[in-house]
Amino acid sequence: MENNKYYTAWINGMQVRYQHRGVNREVNIYLEGRPERLRIRVYKDFVRVDVDYKVNPEHYKGALGLLGSFDLNGKRVGRDGQTKVADFNEFGQEWQVRDEDPKLFHSYEGAVVAPNKCKLPELTAKSMLRKRRLIGGLSKDAIERACAHVPEGEHEDCIYDVTATQDVGMASVF
Repeated sequence: MENNKYYTAWINGMQVRYQHRGVNREVNIYLEGRPERLRIRVYKDFVRVDVDYKVNPEHYKGALGLLGSFDLNGKRVGRDGQTKVADFNEFGQEWQVRDEDPKLFHSYEGAVVAPNKCKLPELTAKSMLRKRRLIGGLSKDAIERACAHVPEGEHEDCIYDVTATQDVGMASVF
């Protein structure tokens, strides 16, 4: 049912309110009585899901891992919680599951597990982007213009996505 631009529905016994915006088929979902908001955006065959949630910082003090450090606003640090790791490949290697880590799955068939390490890509991300840019029809300037509105924290992701898809419309998802 429609109620002031919001629709109400029941999902798994929980009442939700949602908004639909037509530009990029964006849906905002609000869980009744909860502070979370799920934002789902669809562009062509791509889906982006954001979870907006106000957390009590005390609950996550000291939390760190593959998603970064909570105390350092998502900065990538090593397992020691101090060493900053700028290189994405090095960061992934640092956080790869080790032999002494708890086992979460019954089977690891097909997975790379300790003591083996994940194989790193032969090409750097920059050289791959340059190669795709040369193969594709979009110039670096066109890609930069398409992503000009994107904030610094997501700008590099926008550049990558537009380059990989060769579609400047992809920038509208950000």
